[in-house]
Amino acid sequence: MDNTVVHSPLTPLAHGPTTSPTVGFVRLPTPDSKGNTIDMESTAPVETPTTLWKEVKANFVLAFPLILSSGLMFIPFTTSTVLIGHMDSDMTSAYIAASSLSGLVMSLTGVSVVIGLLSALDTLCPQAVGAGKLHHLGMYFQSGLIVMSLACIPIFILNWNVEAILIALNQEHEIAALAGEFNKYAILGLPGFILYELMQKGLQAQGIVTQMVWISAIDNVLNIGLGYWLGYHTSFGFVGVALGRTICYNLLPLFAYMYMLWNPVHKLWWPESHSWMAQWQTAWKHIPEFLKLGVPGMIMTMVEQLAFDAASITVGWLPSAVLSLAVHNVLLTINVIVYSISIGVGTACCIRLGNALGANEPNRARVISNASLAATVGIVLVVAAVFVASHRYVPGLFLNDPDAIEAFQGVVAIFAGFIVVDGLNSTSQSILRGMGQLTIGAIVNAIAFYIVGLPLVGLFAFQFEWGLQGTWLGLSVGLTLGVGAYLVIIYRSDWQARADEAILRNEDEKDDIAE
Repeated sequence: MDNTVVHSPLTPLAHGPTTSPTVGFVRLPTPDSKGNTIDMESTAPVETPTTLWKEVKANFVLAFPLILSSGLMFIPFTTSTVLIGHMDSDMTSAYIAASSLSGLVMSLTGVSVVIGLLSALDTLCPQAVGAGKLHHLGMYFQSGLIVMSLACIPIFILNWNVEAILIALNQEHEIAALAGEFNKYAILGLPGFILYELMQKGLQAQGIVTQMVWISAIDNVLNIGLGYWLGYHTSFGFVGVALGRTICYNLLPLFAYMYMLWNPVHKLWWPESHSWMAQWQTAWKHIPEFLKLGVPGMIMTMVEQLAFDAASITVGWLPSAVLSLAVHNVLLTINVIVYSISIGVGTACCIRLGNALGANEPNRARVISNASLAATVGIVLVVAAVFVASHRYVPGLFLNDPDAIEAFQGVVAIFAGFIVVDGLNSTSQSILRGMGQLTIGAIVNAIAFYIVGLPLVGLFAFQFEWGLQGTWLGLSVGLTLGVGAYLVIIYRSDWQARADEAILRNEDEKDDIAE
């Protein structure tokens, strides 16, 4: 028997003392007086008493490092823009345009696909931990590895031919050529990003989150240094910035692996009875269920991404296009910062809710859902209030054109409302992911953005001539409808049925291993 010490969060559950240690938020089997392991699965599940306030506090504790992690996830793209924008070259404007187009294509055809497909693990991993089936984390990792390896084929084909695609879309040939060259270096970082996300999903489900913050922080520092050196002091030029980012993305799984060597939690994923080699057959069999969750997750992510991109395109059609685009881009930048907070809170909710459902504690899952929504309301109201209070100073950080700053003031009230509904939208979607209801999320998102939001953008911005205010008002109304639908769905959810589904996903018959 392997006696390696695993440094997981082996702390008592937040809701009270217990004689049994926990990994993340699930009790581990307890040895009896003779040292034999008691089969916790053979005992009837008992609901753990909890309250809304306890769950709000527990959610905040987990959410804080996740907020930092999500913020660090966006920094590499911002770093690239800053490094390219400060290059001493007559081609700087062309470089910025090319890198922006490259980022747009990669986001739509690569990052959105990856994040969407991997959202299947937001359901599967926390529920497996809650059920005490930690070896399922290994199986899910291997299933994800198969699915994402296959998904990389069309992603690489599309991103390797960005120049031809952009030319077909009537972009300038010079910009298209630069974007194509930049993307060929940038796309090489995707495998590392995927591998790291696969590892991180399993670790986060076990409550291991702070260590991921340090890994991301170190990687971002390296990205700045490598991007600067390769972009400014080598013959790579502006594509050196993309190369630096690629190297750092591929270092992420290496850093995570080094952590797992120090704290070998992977031995819980692949114990002797369910080894890496033995689980491949089960991993292949599990792919349909992975896709059943991952494909709707991908659609949900891409629908939202495409909607915001479409809205950005319409801003370029407004009478004062240059000024409107400048203000719109500042609002998008602020939204990325705020959204990283929402993602952190939502991910914490998803993990804890999935743990509860996997442990067959539907009542606690319901309380966690309510607590997460309550916490989100408090957070987004504070953020919106801070934004409104500082609205005279914020645009000066990004703009120096008096007309653009004045135009920014006209959108403040609408954008403050957008912050509130967008935060609730993020948490609501996280609750659905924790429940395994991603198909519903994809349908609601499609209706909210394409039947309501974008048509209203056209109506308000152009028919009513409200300009940029109309664009953000249309998006806000669409999001509000989506949030309303999500809240009704969550309120009417049969939590016991969701817990039963989680139990079925983690039945032993699913992991028959060839002896």
